Amino acid sequence: MTTFKGTRPKSVHKAIRVSPDKLAHPNEKPLNLIEAIMRDISVEGELVVDFFSGSGTVSLAAKKMDRAYIAFELMKEHYDKSVKRIELNTRQTSIF
Repeated sequence: MTTFKGTRPKSVHKAIRVSPDKLAHPNEKPLNLIEAIMRDISVEGELVVDFFSGSGTVSLAAKKMDRAYIAFELMKEHYDKSVKRIELNTRQTSIF
């Protein structure tokens, strides 16, 4: 039997849809959906692995939620976009 360290996983998650004109990848998942799933199945400090990184949504969620992460992406175009996205969304804006 699987034991989850976080809360019991829900069978249905509500998510804010990514507007088609703002998609960084054709199969991009909403960040709030990935965060909800990650919150259900992992705890801070654990390792998250994404074998099909695409736009980097899983990596971004992991970084924001204090999880370690490893991501793989074959297409350099998507890899470059995901690195830029993570850098832009996790940049420190204040020291206070």
